[in-house]
Amino acid sequence: MDKLCREFFKAFALAACMLAVPCASFAIPAKPTVIEYRQPDGSVIPLYIRGDERAHFFVSTDGYPILRGEDGLFYYAVEKNGKAVVSDMRASRVEERNEMERNWLSALNVENVWQGMKMRDMQLKKQRSETPPMRATSFPTIGVHKSLVILVEYSDVSFSLDNPQDYFYRMLNEEGFSDNGGTGSARDFYIQNSDSLYLPDFDVFGPVTLSHPMSYYGANDWYGNDMRPEQMVVEACQALDDEIDFSEYDSDGDGKVDNVYIFYAGYGEASGGSDDSVWPHSWDLSSAGASITLDGKRIEHYACSNEVEGNGSYDGIGTFCHEYGHVLGLPDLYATSYTWAFTPGAYSLMDYGSYNNNSRTPPALSAYERYELNWLEPIAIEPTDTIVQLPHIMDSNMAYIIRVGRSSNEYFLLENRQQTGWDEYIPGHGMLVWHVDYNTSVWNMNTVNNDPDHQYVDIEEADNIQSDMTQDGDPFPGADNVTMIDDDTSPSLKSWNGNRTERRISEITETDGLITFRFENTGVEYVAPVAGEPTDVTPVSAILHWTKVDMATGYILNVHRMEGETPVTILLNRNVGDVDSYELTDLFPATTYYYTLRSVFSAGNSPVSVEYSFTTAEPTFEYLSPVAHDAADLTSNSFTASWDAMEGAVSYELNVYTKQLGDVESVSYDFTDKITGLPAGWSTSSRSCYGVTGYYGESFPSLRLNEDGQYLRTAKRENPVTRFAFWYRGISAEASDVTLRIVGYNPERDTWTLITTLSVSDNADVYEITDFSRDYYAMGIEVGCYNGGSVVVDDVEIEYAEVTRVPVDGYDGLQLAECSKVVEGLVANNKYYYRVRAYDGGMFSMYSNEVPVLLSSGVCGLPEVLGVSVRQHAGVVYVTNDTSAPVKAALYTVQGMCVGSYTVDMGTTRIELPARGVYVLHIGGTGYKVVK
Repeated sequence: MDKLCREFFKAFALAACMLAVPCASFAIPAKPTVIEYRQPDGSVIPLYIRGDERAHFFVSTDGYPILRGEDGLFYYAVEKNGKAVVSDMRASRVEERNEMERNWLSALNVENVWQGMKMRDMQLKKQRSETPPMRATSFPTIGVHKSLVILVEYSDVSFSLDNPQDYFYRMLNEEGFSDNGGTGSARDFYIQNSDSLYLPDFDVFGPVTLSHPMSYYGANDWYGNDMRPEQMVVEACQALDDEIDFSEYDSDGDGKVDNVYIFYAGYGEASGGSDDSVWPHSWDLSSAGASITLDGKRIEHYACSNEVEGNGSYDGIGTFCHEYGHVLGLPDLYATSYTWAFTPGAYSLMDYGSYNNNSRTPPALSAYERYELNWLEPIAIEPTDTIVQLPHIMDSNMAYIIRVGRSSNEYFLLENRQQTGWDEYIPGHGMLVWHVDYNTSVWNMNTVNNDPDHQYVDIEEADNIQSDMTQDGDPFPGADNVTMIDDDTSPSLKSWNGNRTERRISEITETDGLITFRFENTGVEYVAPVAGEPTDVTPVSAILHWTKVDMATGYILNVHRMEGETPVTILLNRNVGDVDSYELTDLFPATTYYYTLRSVFSAGNSPVSVEYSFTTAEPTFEYLSPVAHDAADLTSNSFTASWDAMEGAVSYELNVYTKQLGDVESVSYDFTDKITGLPAGWSTSSRSCYGVTGYYGESFPSLRLNEDGQYLRTAKRENPVTRFAFWYRGISAEASDVTLRIVGYNPERDTWTLITTLSVSDNADVYEITDFSRDYYAMGIEVGCYNGGSVVVDDVEIEYAEVTRVPVDGYDGLQLAECSKVVEGLVANNKYYYRVRAYDGGMFSMYSNEVPVLLSSGVCGLPEVLGVSVRQHAGVVYVTNDTSAPVKAALYTVQGMCVGSYTVDMGTTRIELPARGVYVLHIGGTGYKVVK
C-alpha cells in the first residue's frame, strides 16, 4: 500500500471513531467508494463520504477532513476553539494542488481537526437521537403481502426516467428484471431468499409532485440532519388519498399502515448527492413529530431512497432491499455509531452488501437474517463420526446451529456461501461461521455491532484478520485454507464470556461448492499433573519431577521466589513439552522456590495444580561471590578498587577492562505474515491479528492483545539490547484503563524485569527506548486489561549490539592478597569496569558485581566546563569553546562504551552521532545527554 493510501486510511480511521452519535432510527451507510462531487463553479473533486443519515463527513482521497461551505464549495476543515470549522483554504484534487496549498496542508494539525470534529458532532445531537428505542416490528414475514410504494418529485427536481411508474414497478416486481445491468427484481430477491415463504407485491403509485423544492425536505440543518424528510411522506399520502385505499396495507391489523416506501427523484446524499438531497433512511412519523390518519389507518413507519446514483446511473435494488429489510424487522449490521468494530461488510445486506455490483446484486440473506425472519430453522448439529455436508444456502436454505451452553440467545451459525446468483459479488466463498448473541436492548437501539469488543452478530474470520482487504479469507477454508475451529483456535467457538462449547469443526473442505467437515466433542477431563520430590538440588539448580497425565501433549510450568512480600517470576507459563522433568538453573542459594503445573491438551489446558516448593542448598565457596565497592580516589588516570573480604579466601583476582561496541543486529517485524511469520525465537500468547483500517502501522495487519497478561516477546540473544521500538493503539482502551508493561530479560536470573508501564489511549502512538539502566538480552510487551478493551501492536523493531570486554594491561586476572588496589596508567575521560573473584586455594568463587568507573578529563581549570556550551540538531552535536584552552570530550553509549574522543579547540566543533540512540557526551566534569 502506498504512503498516500496509508495516510488516508489512518485519517479515516480516526475520523470514523469520532462519529459516535446514538440513534434509534435506521439508515443506509454511505457508499464506500470515491464519489466525484461537482461544485457550483463546475469543478469536480473526488471525495469519500463517511457515515449515514444521522452523522456524516467528507474526506479527501489522501485523508484530509473537509467541510462544505455556505457557498456550496468544499474547504479543508480546521480546529478553532475546540471545534472543527470551515477554513479559508478551498480543497483541490491532489494532483492539482499548488505550492501554497501544499504548504498550508503540511502545517495543518490533522489530529486536532478530528478532535474538533468529535466535539462538533457531540454538540450536533439532534432530538431525533434522543427518541426512545424503536419497538420490534410486527410486520408479517410469511405469505403474500402487499406493500405500498409512492414515487415523488420535488417542485424543482423531476424524475429523469421517461416513465418512472413503469420502471420502478418492474424493478420491484418483474421476474428477472435486467434494465441497467440489473440481476433480478426486489420481489425476486425476497422470494428466493425466503425459500418462497414470503411473496411480496409492491404496489407503485405516483409520481406525486411535492409543493416545495428538494432543499425544503433534504437540506441539512445545523446538526447535519435532513430538515423535513417526513413531510415528503405526509404530502405524498395526502395527495394520493383518493387513489389509494390505505386500509389495504395494514397486514397485522394494528391500526397502522405497515410501511410506506418513497422513491424520490434525483440523487441521494449517501451516494454523492448534494447536502440539499435526502439521505436514504427509514423512520417513524411520530418520532419526527408528524401525524396523519387516512382511511382509518395511521401512517407511521416509512422508508425512502433515491432515483439516481452519484455517477448518474439509476440506483439498483440494493438500497431498497436494505431499507425494506428494516421494514421486515432486521437491524443494521454495520457500526451505526462508527466505532471501529469490524462488521460483516459485503457479506450482509444489512451492512455494505447493499452496494454490491453498484447496488444491482445485493448479497444473499445470511442464515442469521433468515432465522430472524422465520425463513430458516437451523439444524442443531451433534457430534458424529461421519462427515457432515453443508450445501450452498441458496440451493438448500440450510444452516447448522451450535448453541452456547443452555442459552437460547447465544449461538454459532454455519452457512455455505458461494459466488453465484445473489452472492456473485461477495468477496469470498466457503463456510461462514456467524457468532450471534441476542440482546433485546441492543436490537431495539439498533447498535448490534457498535462495540468492537462485543459484536452481537459477528463473522468469525477464518484467517483471524479483521480487514476489508482480506475478506476472501473470512470463510472456511477460504483464501488461507483454514480447516479447523474449536475452543482453542483463533477465532474460536468460545462464548463471549469465555465459556467453552467443547466442540470442534475440523477437516473443513470445499469441493465444487459443497462444504464438508467433521464435528467432534472435545470434552476431556483436564487433570493437572502431580509433582514428585525434586532431585539433584544444589545451591544454584534443581530438577523438578511430575507424573504424566493421559492424553496430555505438554506441561506448563510457573516458578517464582519471594523478595519480601513481592513474588519474583522465574518461569512464566513455560511450556516445557511432553516431558516428566525439568532442570532449573541459575538459582539463588538457600532460597525457597514455588512452582505450579498445568497439563496441556489438544483442546485446552487443565486447571493449575496445587503449589509446590523446594529450597536450594546452602552455598559452598564456588557459589559465593565477593561484593565490590564503588571506585574511590578517582583522578584523570587512576582509581582505587576495593571489595569486601570473603571468608575462606586466600587471594583475589582483579579484572579491569573497557567495553567495545561491535556490530549491531537489527530485527523487525510488521505482522504481514501474521503470527506464523514471527522471527525465529519470538513468541506470543495472542492468536489474533487485527486488520481494521487505522489499527495497524505501516501495513496491515497488527497483533491484537485482548486478554490480560497476553504478551509478545523477542528472541533472547547473547548481546544486550540497545534499542526497542513499536507502534501501538488502544481499542476502547481509555475507558478500560488498558496498560502495556515493557519488560526486559535478565539471563543472570532467567527473569523478565519490568522496565516501565504505559497507559494506552485510543490514539495511535510509538514507543521507543534506547536508554537502558542495565543490560537486557530480550524485550517483551505485556498487556494489562482487567475491564475489557484491548491494544494492537505493530512495526516492532529491536537492535542488539555486540559487546567485547577489552582487558587493561597489567590488570587482567591480577592476583592480590589484599582487598583493594590502586589501578594506574589509565586514559583520561575513559570509562572502565572492574570485578573480582575470590580463591580459597583450590577453587574460585563466582565473580562479584561489575563496577563502572568514569575518569575525569584531566584538563586543568575545567571541572565546571566554564566557557563551553553544547547544542544539538538533527543528530549532530555542536560544542562551542569560548576559551583559548583546548577541551577534551568523549562520547559514550548508555552502556558506558566510549565511541569517540575529541579535542575541542576555540570555536565550534561539530560531532556527528554514529547511530540512532541515546549517548552521554562527557566534557570535563559534566555529562550531556544527546540523542539521535
